[in-house]
Amino acid sequence: YAAPDTAIIYVANAEVLIGNYSPNHKITAKEIAGEVKEVLKAQAQFLGGKLPVEKYAFLFYFTDQPVNPFGALEHSYSSLYYMPETTIDNMRQQLRDFAAHEFFHIVTPLTIHSKEIHQFEFNDPKMSRHLWLYEGMTEYFAGSVQVKYGLITPEEYLGVIRGKMLAAANYRQDISFTDLSQYTLTKYGTQYGNVYQKGALIGMCLDIKLRKLSNGKYGVQNMIADLSKKYGKDKAFDDETLFDDIEKLTYAEIGNFLRTYVGGAEPLPFK
Repeated sequence: YAAPDTAIIYVANAEVLIGNYSPNHKITAKEIAGEVKEVLKAQAQFLGGKLPVEKYAFLFYFTDQPVNPFGALEHSYSSLYYMPETTIDNMRQQLRDFAAHEFFHIVTPLTIHSKEIHQFEFNDPKMSRHLWLYEGMTEYFAGSVQVKYGLITPEEYLGVIRGKMLAAANYRQDISFTDLSQYTLTKYGTQYGNVYQKGALIGMCLDIKLRKLSNGKYGVQNMIADLSKKYGKDKAFDDETLFDDIEKLTYAEIGNFLRTYVGGAEPLPFK
């Protein structure tokens, strides 16, 4: 609740609202819009030139109080950002990364999701086994879309990937990603941060493997598009059969990869 500071961006078929609250007016909605516009245009191209929403809102709440942690939360057609107040120059890339990640959630889990997410029971939540898809793949896309469309260089992106490899090594290595996901609200809560590290690395490895098997013709971008066609926002998949479904859409080797490195605790084959 604040004096209005808003901006509108038109991206493909969607009207995107930027809402901003900056207590000391260090940053404006117009500045934020200028930074995220190119990322959103790249994402629209990445998704085939059309977005699965017609209206979307980014809601930014900046604070001048000490804050840790800070971050963002996605809703169906909007995302909320709670961040330390600073100038646009000090947060340019972070804004792009945050916005790209949350906006891609319009695909996973809002378009592709399991029954646990589709009929989410807020009073007694049951988690899906597939945070590698909802958060990991989203984080991978948020970075790879920027390098694909020239917003960052390949060298910069390899630095991001290296950072994720180093960060992932700080988490437990003896838990399968499906277990981490299923029990993230209980016994594996301290491991949740790895969904943005190892989760993105799973997306990268899957992409490389798919491209190798298809001689460069098919990657995770295509796989997600095919899953969107198969399911969609009103049709949920079964948690237990997702790996089999992806194998039928792709290759037997991909099914084996998912069962070994996502459903199992084997270290990812980075080489």
